Amino acid sequence: MPTDPSSPFDEVLAQRAADALAELAAATGGAAVCRIGEDRVTTVKRLEGRSTALADLVRRRRQHPDEDPAASLAAVRCRWQQTPRLSPVWETYADAGLESLAELAVAAG
Repeated sequence: MPTDPSSPFDEVLAQRAADALAELAAATGGAAVCRIGEDRVTTVKRLEGRSTALADLVRRRRQHPDEDPAASLAAVRCRWQQTPRLSPVWETYADAGLESLAELAVAAG
């Protein structure tokens, strides 16, 4: 985590990232995402997108601990806006990642 893991932004980020990962694990039952059946793939890709976007932001904060949280969020959001949308499933993945970042911005104030 960043230099000041007790900052309100980083506390909210850490909790949301942990929650998203737990939701993904619960939805997959511990199975690899690539082995999920067609009937659950959209739901799982949505959860994977949320989890991955938040994990990307956690990594960004670790790599740039002195960066303003808003700048970190903007940099990660920019990368996610460029995510290829090769199919409806990947569109769901990218949209969910962007939604999780937007929700974090609101929650963290």
